[in-house]
Amino acid sequence: MPQSVCLSCNKAFDLDAEDLSIYGKLTNLSVANSLSSRPEDKEMVLSQISSVPAFDAELQLLIFGNRGLLKQKFFGFDSLIPAARTARRLCRIATQNHV
Repeated sequence: MPQSVCLSCNKAFDLDAEDLSIYGKLTNLSVANSLSSRPEDKEMVLSQISSVPAFDAELQLLIFGNRGLLKQKFFGFDSLIPAARTARRLCRIATQNHV
């Protein structure tokens, strides 16, 4: 499934921003919690995803990975939090695939 990401403003991602809650929201982002204008749209999207945990892990890499959208924002600033969350998700996926 093709993916694209669009940010309307990056002000919330400034390192000197006082409200850092956006980072917490991004590290907990899951396609399972997505919203749609119609429930059947969400059901259709989720039905196209073979593994929600794998999709979420890829999403985390898209955001926080070495080539991710926020790669430079985390240099020396809470970089372990998204890395740990991504690692936990990847371990969970690996465990599920071996069962």
